[in-house]
Amino acid sequence: MNHDLSINIDYWAVQEGKRDLRQLAGIAEFQNNLSQEYVSRVHGRPGDLGGGLYEFAIQVIANISIQDVVKLIADGIAFDLLKSGTKSFVLRPFLAAYEKLKAQNADREVDIDEIRFMFNDAEVIITKLSANSIYDSLGDVFQTLTQNFACLRNSDGEYPYTIQIPVFEDPERKLCRFRVLLDVDETIEGVTGADYLGYWGLYYDFEGTFRVFDVKRKLLIDSDFLTLDRYWQEWERDYNRNKSA
Repeated sequence: MNHDLSINIDYWAVQEGKRDLRQLAGIAEFQNNLSQEYVSRVHGRPGDLGGGLYEFAIQVIANISIQDVVKLIADGIAFDLLKSGTKSFVLRPFLAAYEKLKAQNADREVDIDEIRFMFNDAEVIITKLSANSIYDSLGDVFQTLTQNFACLRNSDGEYPYTIQIPVFEDPERKLCRFRVLLDVDETIEGVTGADYLGYWGLYYDFEGTFRVFDVKRKLLIDSDFLTLDRYWQEWERDYNRNKSA
């Protein structure tokens, strides 16, 4: 093991027989490559044909703070090769192994559905917008985070604990002004990778408050946003209110 990162990957795969999965070509090599570099786990689970097959949910745990990350990037170090003393955030071996696995499975639409970076002082959650959008946009996201990090402090000087990338304005604004994309019945159209640099959702632990950051205007908006779980909870409450009215 060469790098102080822990990487956990879960994904859904087609079930074959009682206890077998239709595995990805090269998955054993991918697992081995990761285990040579990191503390890692790659686990496939049986899924149905309704969608989301072979899309990775990734959790990366690092021994470095997000403030260290943005400082190193600001000093000119590539986002995937960050290392300072005993602190490191070296993603390049993982990205190379993933790119190779994806190339070996051109017919399976291997993709990243969500990646959650857990730093010592914060979490950054990036969700899929379109095919290959997370992989293609990681460098831009971290560079933009570095350029805007000072703007994320609230009036008490607290930095957010959670950074949700991206969030969107809800065109209907029935339950909220801002939210993440929905897993079903989505009404927001024309989404592209450029939207990673539109709005970010923030949560401040000590203040106990949600806010939205307008990346283009470098502006903190005093507005809540809804994660997927919170959105469907609000939808259910609204549905039950209307049913009983």
